[in-house]
Amino acid sequence: MEKLDLNKDGLITKKEFITAGSVNNGGLPKFDDIDGLGHHYDEEGEYFLHHKEIYHSTPETQDESSYNHPEDIQHFINHEKIEVKEDEMSRIAQGLPEDSNTAKFQKQNQKEHDLIEEREKRIKSIKAKAQKYSPVADEAKRRGDWDGFKRPLDQADRLRKNVPYKYKIRKSFWGEF
Repeated sequence: MEKLDLNKDGLITKKEFITAGSVNNGGLPKFDDIDGLGHHYDEEGEYFLHHKEIYHSTPETQDESSYNHPEDIQHFINHEKIEVKEDEMSRIAQGLPEDSNTAKFQKQNQKEHDLIEEREKRIKSIKAKAQKYSPVADEAKRRGDWDGFKRPLDQADRLRKNVPYKYKIRKSFWGEF
């Protein structure tokens, strides 16, 4: 009321309503973020008033087999999303805190789910590599520790304990300085 009554006389004239009601003056809100919902502002109401009342208003048209219109199929596919969105909108309208069904909470859960999935992929990859090289590792253990300065001959030699990191031995060691 205070936003609309510009001259503070207790009456709102048409001119005051138009002037103060514009979004630029911080007046009446715009609902641009609510798109595609029609004039009932929720998908459930739109479906009920514009489809169900017309096509499914008699007892003969309310059995399971009669819900075969494309609108019915689409409605039932999206029904859970619709309920979550309606719950979120009603919570926002009532000023209540976020629920576990809100989009923000779901995004956070999705991020956690993606992290867990990535972790599982990495573990699976590591296990696959370990499985791939386990016979070679067993052979390296059977051969024992590395001794001497000769080059490793195969993968099992490369996995043996005490193998030098660089096993390329140059002929002229002092020639490098």
